[in-house]
Amino acid sequence: MDNSIRISKTIDGEFYFTYAADDGRMIARSDSYATLPACKNCIRVFCHCKGAEQCESKDILWFEGKPVYEVFKEGDKYSFLLKGKYGEILVFGEMFDSAEERDAAIACARSHELDDTEEYEVII
Repeated sequence: MDNSIRISKTIDGEFYFTYAADDGRMIARSDSYATLPACKNCIRVFCHCKGAEQCESKDILWFEGKPVYEVFKEGDKYSFLLKGKYGEILVFGEMFDSAEERDAAIACARSHELDDTEEYEVII
């Protein structure tokens, strides 16, 4: 079982997933979904889009029709949004101390083999 993706349930009963590197370092989190099947569908799309190219948020229009890691700086931290081909946000990255850490996290996601058919355990 791949422990890099974990599905959790909020106190409101919604589902979300987190993605972590092999060393347990948190990389990204999804939005919350009303149903478990909707959350699992987002995992499936994430697995297919994780190899996307990276662009600065100011250059975001070039990607129309394909997934992209939109990278940005907020205050003194760096993060990203992985957007699907319709512009939907699949996951949002953790806040990293440097652009290099953020880019390394994206590289980790790109290179990690993930199984989109795996049945992930739900952590309550």
